[in-house]
Amino acid sequence: MDLSGVSAPVDDFSWSPTVSADDVEPASTPASSGVDDAAAAVQAQVAAALNASTFAPPAEATPDAIAPKRVTQPELPSGTGLSYGEVSGPLFKGPPTPQEAVQGGLGDCFYVASLAAVAEVQPEAIKQGISDNGDGTYSVRVFGKTSDGTFVPQLFQVNGEVPVAPGVGQVFTQSEDGSRWASLYEKGFAAANEGYANIDGGIPPTALEAITGKPASWTNIEKMSPNEVWGVLQGAGTVPMVAGTEPVRDDDPYYASRLGVRGLVPGHGYTVLGTSTEEGQRSVLVRNPWGQGEPANAKGMALDGVNDGVFKVRIEDFSQYFSFVAKGGLADVAPARPGVGG
Repeated sequence: MDLSGVSAPVDDFSWSPTVSADDVEPASTPASSGVDDAAAAVQAQVAAALNASTFAPPAEATPDAIAPKRVTQPELPSGTGLSYGEVSGPLFKGPPTPQEAVQGGLGDCFYVASLAAVAEVQPEAIKQGISDNGDGTYSVRVFGKTSDGTFVPQLFQVNGEVPVAPGVGQVFTQSEDGSRWASLYEKGFAAANEGYANIDGGIPPTALEAITGKPASWTNIEKMSPNEVWGVLQGAGTVPMVAGTEPVRDDDPYYASRLGVRGLVPGHGYTVLGTSTEEGQRSVLVRNPWGQGEPANAKGMALDGVNDGVFKVRIEDFSQYFSFVAKGGLADVAPARPGVGG
């Protein structure tokens, strides 16, 4: 069952240019879009339990962290009624794409948007960061950072089970085409952080670094002009990039509504896929990690004809409603072996 519609608040994530991992609040989860009562009830229970949790950054990496960890089942959020269940499907269906990373009921838009960003510009890095061990387990690479700033790869061995809810099925990150890499990447990241509740909220630079092993930057654009923001966005489509909207403003009761008509959600992370200029209008191509949610007409139909979460935002709107841009580096990848691909 598709759980892209989740009944949970979307205004409880605080994007701040000075935020540290210790200050992060829970992130947004998909807004309700007609999910059946059973799924909505489960998602509300998950959201309530997770909103009471606090983000805990992973322990500092050590030089010996590359040693494979034991088969790990990350702790599930308490009080949610979730359990682990087997989900069938191949690890990959061809080269990984952003569309295969769809956020579920966990508030980890910062991570799923980052996964999609790397898949967009460096799909081979995604493929080389996870492997099927042939015995029902998978090795997921998560980079940790030492005190001197060195990135150390950590391997987490996890089995193929994912969080499920009775009568609902898979509840966190999944793929509409049935591939499993995105949900297992999320599981590996949860293992590195000692539980799913500890990745319910975070910052994109941390996620980008964990995926690529390269330094990531964070630029506050709240007081920049559209021209200045356009400069920050240079490189979109060639390096992993994630941007976040401002959270709901207490002094502006119509803020969320203005975002809504533009297809945007307050306090939410988006993958930046590229930029373009058409007839003098500069635009930013973004993707909502929910895999849906974009500008629509009065009948609720996506203006571009496909509600896949991918749409253009005018640079004037982008500079007004987005508060930061995070850029990652390109991962080191091994050369492709002859005869090996897909």
